Amino acid sequence: MTVDEFIYRVNILTTNNLKGNFELLSKHAHSLFDGMALAWFWRYHRQHDDIDWMTFTNALRKQYKVDYSDFDILDDICRRKQRQNENFDEYLDIISAMTDKLKIPVSDIDLCETIIRNLKTEIRHELLHLDITSVSQLRKEVRKHEKFMKDLHAIDSRKTSKGRISELKGQDVEDYTF
Repeated sequence: MTVDEFIYRVNILTTNNLKGNFELLSKHAHSLFDGMALAWFWRYHRQHDDIDWMTFTNALRKQYKVDYSDFDILDDICRRKQRQNENFDEYLDIISAMTDKLKIPVSDIDLCETIIRNLKTEIRHELLHLDITSVSQLRKEVRKHEKFMKDLHAIDSRKTSKGRISELKGQDVEDYTF
């Protein structure tokens, strides 16, 4: 999780659950951290007795923010291919998490084109002649393909199983024939 995402979530939870009492949050901020981040918190606390949440989050950003530009993020998105063991929803979740980091959002049509280019070859082949203009439409079409492939695999498995049984029966009959 990025530092900005972490701060966003803590801010929302504080607003919703602590009625915006950031002073109370600041007193118990140590409970938000673990490992190296907790060690950093205590070093920060040693230098600042009274923690102000806004000042603290600025220091947290300086310590942990990775300075990726939108260009860098888009480059990562363009290079991220769907892996053989990944279903579409898993792949889309990863891409969505990457696009959430963008300062300037990418258009749905551009994102859709990028995702299609990076799908598994067999899925791209199935989508070749479809006019897909949104990520939701792409998700619908890929899910249909994945379901079809799953059903096809199940049918093939049953045919293979039946073939083996009948082969055994045929072999048993031949063994006992004189």
